[in-house]
Amino acid sequence: GRGGGGGGAAGAGGAGGGDDQRVVAVNFTTSGAPVDLPPGEWAVEVSTGVGGEGLPPVAPGGREGRVAGRVSLGPDEAVILRPAVQL
Repeated sequence: GRGGGGGGAAGAGGAGGGDDQRVVAVNFTTSGAPVDLPPGEWAVEVSTGVGGEGLPPVAPGGREGRVAGRVSLGPDEAVILRPAVQL
């Protein structure tokens, strides 16, 4: 199955079972909000933030930003994360 959607002030949909796992986190507020992530290292696949308050940028050439533990989403920011591939 697929990971669920996020909601609320800052919510994260957890990664479900199966091959295609994602975490979707959305901050619907006008201030920054922390989001606790499921265990493991996650790659930032999509971010609506410009400069991302607590997220690393997606680097040119395919080397993505990686996060673990807790991230901080800016106001009205959303992210989609996928499991990071160990290189």
